[in-house]
Amino acid sequence: MHRLDDWRLFLPLAVALIVAGAVRSSWATRRDGFTVDEPWHVTAGVAYLRTGEYYLNPEHPPLVKLVAALAAPRSVFRFTEPPSLHDKTEERKFVQNTMYEQNDADKLQSRVRVVMYVFNGLLVLLFAASAFRVFGGVVALGALLFVLIDPTVAAHWPVVMALGRAAVGRNMERKNPAGIEIAARGTAIRAIHTNQAGSVAASANTWHNSERMTITPACACPARKKTVAADYPYIRSSYP
Repeated sequence: MHRLDDWRLFLPLAVALIVAGAVRSSWATRRDGFTVDEPWHVTAGVAYLRTGEYYLNPEHPPLVKLVAALAAPRSVFRFTEPPSLHDKTEERKFVQNTMYEQNDADKLQSRVRVVMYVFNGLLVLLFAASAFRVFGGVVALGALLFVLIDPTVAAHWPVVMALGRAAVGRNMERKNPAGIEIAARGTAIRAIHTNQAGSVAASANTWHNSERMTITPACACPARKKTVAADYPYIRSSYP
């Protein structure tokens, strides 16, 4: 048996590598702002926790949003339930107003980053432990190191999204059927994410294809950039 097959040696090495990876990611993304989707996810998570209802952003799974919402208690994040929202455009306006007008987005982001580093760090540790159990210590540490040096993982580690989805070039998730019709009506943001042509109609078709499976390139939500467009007045800065 190789020495690395001993839990007592493997575990501290794995934790040390994960901490080093988190420090590297934190330094590399220290000047990043929220991505386009993050205010949506954080606000939706807060709504889920405080109201018990899942009416905001229902097309995405709730786990990561609920985790991010732990960084936004009532003393930090002001949230008022919206009136009836009829489409994604109204939902987007409500989310942006809540995040950028009623709250300090920079302060909230610094809190959310910490929560996401802890949560995603635990997911990476779970991956390492699973690999250790199946393949042994050498392979598990090699796989862990490979994951941690991936720049996509480092860039998305503090972002409010599932780190496992960011780690692959193309990610696939099962959509909540109740949210499909809302998403299909679409906005420019969602259309761009699902169809490079930016066509809302084409986007709607994409949402319904492949038995309600949506395939989105990971590069559609880059953590190192923030997009500025005339249609998004609350986003105030841009990185080249």
